[in-house]
Amino acid sequence: TMFGAQGQAQSRDYAFRIGTICRAEVRMSYFVLFFFMIQVVQIGQAYQSAKLEVIGLQLLFAVGNEFILMATVLCHEFGHGNMSRYLGGQIDHILLWVFGGICFSVRPQGNFDNVKLLRNDLLIVAAGPATHFLQA
Repeated sequence: TMFGAQGQAQSRDYAFRIGTICRAEVRMSYFVLFFFMIQVVQIGQAYQSAKLEVIGLQLLFAVGNEFILMATVLCHEFGHGNMSRYLGGQIDHILLWVFGGICFSVRPQGNFDNVKLLRNDLLIVAAGPATHFLQA
């Protein structure tokens, strides 16, 4: 069964599909776009008397920051998901949202050894932050 079925359903209702990467559907919350648009409005207000080049540079900077943030979060979530796959599970989808991301994955079926389940859960949890060592 899927852990967090309610969260999974909401992630489909309040997000749009970006695409598929490595056989995993990637979705983005509408709230990411909403908060990005707030940032764009704030740039417009802060630089309303500035030259068009300055405003364009600030917008480019904001887009670049958002891209780097989302790429970092996506890499982190794939760390969790790929460890789940390595241990026999599957990635249902990855959600990018304003507070980071969530990798919805399914455990392998038929494993009832509590010690092994705990070990696998710890490996999956640690795999996300471990990707940051490779990014540094």
